[in-house]
Amino acid sequence: LAVGTALSACRTGGIGGAAVDALARPDASVCAVIGSGTQSWAQLWAASAVRGFTEVRVSSPTPENRAKFAARARDELGLNAVDMADSVEAVRGADVVLVATKSVRPVLPATAFAPGCHINTIGPKLRGASELPAELASIAAIVSSDSPEQAAAYGHPFFTSRRLDHLGGIINGGLPGRISEGQITLFCSTGLAGAEVVLADLLLSELELADD
Repeated sequence: LAVGTALSACRTGGIGGAAVDALARPDASVCAVIGSGTQSWAQLWAASAVRGFTEVRVSSPTPENRAKFAARARDELGLNAVDMADSVEAVRGADVVLVATKSVRPVLPATAFAPGCHINTIGPKLRGASELPAELASIAAIVSSDSPEQAAAYGHPFFTSRRLDHLGGIINGGLPGRISEGQITLFCSTGLAGAEVVLADLLLSELELADD
């Protein structure tokens, strides 16, 4: 039995980790996590595998949730994680920012992000209903997605009209990635249709091999 919700979080987290690996500065050491749910955890789990974070700041509206999240990051991932009430302060000077909320209003102003920062946005990204402001896409040097085609096919307009670079193209060298330490880069997670099926097939194949 493959649980779709668990696979979805792993898939989204893994793609987010690939985005961090491709676009964040190699020396990125401070990570801010906005949100304390399942998707936030999957993003941090994957991002911490590709960057050596020395400090993780967790911010979400509910004190108990963010405290539990930070404790879990310390216990399970061995990270120096703290919880913070003020999301703007949590993001201040951060090298990587992972945003995974359900908010349809921007949870941070575009001015909150430091030069050289990389951002993953996982939550709502529709025009007039997005967790990050459209202005952020305007100031970012690179705005990418795992599926620009899927973003374009949304029933409602995407939160930015800017062309999205395909993350796969950046990874394989077909598109330019980060070229300077001061660039702000943004990854917009849209999800890949059928990805959970492929992931489930791979996992089941590994289990069959383990049983042989």
